[in-house]
Amino acid sequence: QQLRSLIAHCVSGDAWGLTVSDVPLSGLDQPSLDALVGSDRTVEDIYPLAPLQQGMLFQTLYEGDDDGTYVGQLVSDLGPDLDLEAFRRAWAHLLERHTALRTSFVWEGTERPLQRVHGGVEVPLEVEDWSHLAGAERQRHLDRFLEDDRRRGFDLERAPLLRLRVVSDAQGSHGLIWTYHQMLVDGWSLAVLLEELSGAYAAYRGGVEPGLEPTRPYRDYVAWLERQDLGAAESHWRKTLEGFSAATPIAFDRPTGAPHQHAEAVCWLEAEPTAALEACARRQRLTLNTLVQAAWSLLLGRSADSRDVVFGVTVSGRPAELDGVEGVMGLFINTLPMRVSWDEEASLAPWLGEIQD
Repeated sequence: QQLRSLIAHCVSGDAWGLTVSDVPLSGLDQPSLDALVGSDRTVEDIYPLAPLQQGMLFQTLYEGDDDGTYVGQLVSDLGPDLDLEAFRRAWAHLLERHTALRTSFVWEGTERPLQRVHGGVEVPLEVEDWSHLAGAERQRHLDRFLEDDRRRGFDLERAPLLRLRVVSDAQGSHGLIWTYHQMLVDGWSLAVLLEELSGAYAAYRGGVEPGLEPTRPYRDYVAWLERQDLGAAESHWRKTLEGFSAATPIAFDRPTGAPHQHAEAVCWLEAEPTAALEACARRQRLTLNTLVQAAWSLLLGRSADSRDVVFGVTVSGRPAELDGVEGVMGLFINTLPMRVSWDEEASLAPWLGEIQD
């Protein structure tokens, strides 16, 4: 009779709640879990942030993120023949498929910041008619919109942390403006997402369901991180970076106390030297990136008058031992310190091989 009563309660519309066994990565006890979730029935999972997410959250809260530093934007041409309903359904499918796209963040009242996965998240898609704008005026309007939308930012405690806007022009063509917080996804994820979006849209437009293979949730990566031996990692980096307390400065580094600024500079190498570098890399079984890092090491060393330098390198951050990690949506990218030293009497090829290794 007790079992029947319990079953009847569980299948009733009033029964709801998460237990600590539902969210084992959260580290919460039941009272803390109840206080965090409250009456929000959309919460499906809770787990810690990845290290880079923690850093981005800290900087966002510390600086106020008034300039939209961690807000990403993507503008795409969708062409004239857009099936808006199929497009909306494709996005809904991706939001349901990838937990990272349905994530919010919480940090008040918890021992460490946590991220929450929500169910039933609607696609934040708006449609606007820009057909009254043409030429330079349309471009100016787009530039202003992108700037305002970036500075608008996001409420990190409310999912989804993305916005979609479809705009039409006088020729009947359509464009997509996708604004998102970079705590959700990295560049690798964007490429995966756009490919899946194209496939899902084509499927719905053809009247069939998308046939995408199942993918792992981002929580599996966080669980992998939680299993790592931080003591061994600290020992490795202390040994690797022994003698350094900071990255090697370059001669034109900003002085202490100067306002933080960043910019991007693009340099194109002409076809002939590019081909020569590619041939050199093939002969030595190296990548072009290795040659660039080697050149930067020498330049940085000359600037600092040292033959031993440390600088940051960007890595994908996706652990090979996590099966299916290539298709997981989330923030994996990271920057790691790289130490390069050299003896000017040594041979070039072995030194380049050490850098690539």
